[in-house]
Amino acid sequence: MALAPHIILAELLRKGATTERELYESVKKAVESMGGEVSRSEFTKLLMTLELRGYIRVEGTRRIVQLVPKKLEQQAERSA
Repeated sequence: MALAPHIILAELLRKGATTERELYESVKKAVESMGGEVSRSEFTKLLMTLELRGYIRVEGTRRIVQLVPKKLEQQAERSA
């Protein structure tokens, strides 16, 4: 099973702002519970993609990851 962006976004919605390491562990558990696996490099690539598209922001030396609410609202309006 390939890692999908919605899994990362769902975990961020559930947990709020968190460190990259904690988010990876949480996403890894979620994917494994569905019978899949995720590599650290696959997770990092998807995280960078989400950041470049404006869905999340990664800040600081502790690599705090947080959602960008305005982008999610715009996406929800388009799909409605």
